[in-house]
Amino acid sequence: MLSTLALRLTESALWLGVTLAAYSLPTLLFSWFVGALLNRWRVKTMLLWIQALQAVIMMAYALLLALDRMAPGPLMTLALLSGILYTVDLPGRQLMLTRLFGNERVMQAIALNSVAFNGARIVGPLLAGLFLVSPDLSWGFAVNGLLFTAAFGCLLLVESPAESDGTQAGAGPEPETATRLQPRIWKVLLLVFVSGLLLMNYNTLLPMFAAEQGDSGSGYSRLLASMGAGSLAAAVMITFRSSWFRHNFLIPLFPALIAVAYAVLPSLPRGLPTLLLLAIYGFFLTGFITMSNAAVLREGSKRDRAKLASVFNMLLNGFVPLGNMLTGIFLHYLGVSGSFYLISGSTLLFLVVWLAYSRLKGGGDVHVRYRQSPEARPHHTRER
Repeated sequence: MLSTLALRLTESALWLGVTLAAYSLPTLLFSWFVGALLNRWRVKTMLLWIQALQAVIMMAYALLLALDRMAPGPLMTLALLSGILYTVDLPGRQLMLTRLFGNERVMQAIALNSVAFNGARIVGPLLAGLFLVSPDLSWGFAVNGLLFTAAFGCLLLVESPAESDGTQAGAGPEPETATRLQPRIWKVLLLVFVSGLLLMNYNTLLPMFAAEQGDSGSGYSRLLASMGAGSLAAAVMITFRSSWFRHNFLIPLFPALIAVAYAVLPSLPRGLPTLLLLAIYGFFLTGFITMSNAAVLREGSKRDRAKLASVFNMLLNGFVPLGNMLTGIFLHYLGVSGSFYLISGSTLLFLVVWLAYSRLKGGGDVHVRYRQSPEARPHHTRER
């Protein structure tokens, strides 16, 4: 609802991008420090505080709207505060789930988190659609605050996992160089950075796309719900059939398919074809995020998993503010269709350069190995 509120309040695509940038900017500024913070504090306690504070922020939105005191200043301030909490929340949830599931099921843990997140992305927009058709959005934010309160209660029921560095008792600490990123990890992180910059700007593009189609309220909710349905399908499939998603070529292939979807979307007729393509887009996006996230976490040492999760979050989401601002400029000067075409072409050009560089430096480096822990690794004996 933040996108719709910003668009209604300012009636400007540029202000829409700036508001969403305010929400995402803390991820860029503070993610470097979140890993150390998660290693020092109990993760469950921090997540409980985050749910409580997010509920307060949602109620502040509702109160300001109900009193007709909402303005661009308070809107951006609340978006910034909510973004700060999100910066800690995402890697915190990933860290808690990976500790609960163990090293051998990292991908399933990330996918399960996506199931919950994308399930909310289906129900949330449909529920929000009931409020977006009304000129008063205060009740929508109030309900959102109640949902954060419910999340607080559910989190209380979760048994806190052991918050260790992942090393076995009696074993020495992992070498300090274990987390010095290898070339293949840097290549995946570079791909994550560009995807976050160019392909995570749907909160800026889709409201304008829906408005151009003459249905800026419930139409935008249906578009987000379709994306959520595709993302949920990918998350469920990865959870139960993770072996299908361990092929390394899928990591660059998914962003390429998303870029193609961006190029096709403006020419599709309104209705079912658009919704189906956005569902496919959601499937590819969740597949890419889950695969690349799992690859990076498994390649690094367990003791620095919180730092890797924070770096991944920073590269994927931290540069979304810049992406949103660029998208706002594109929309202002090129319109909706021109923006889709420019982003699609830029992404495909980058992928061509990325693949050429990977082959030039050695084709083996582009592959991300799914490393097994010593206890899961088969033992072979050789006869002398």
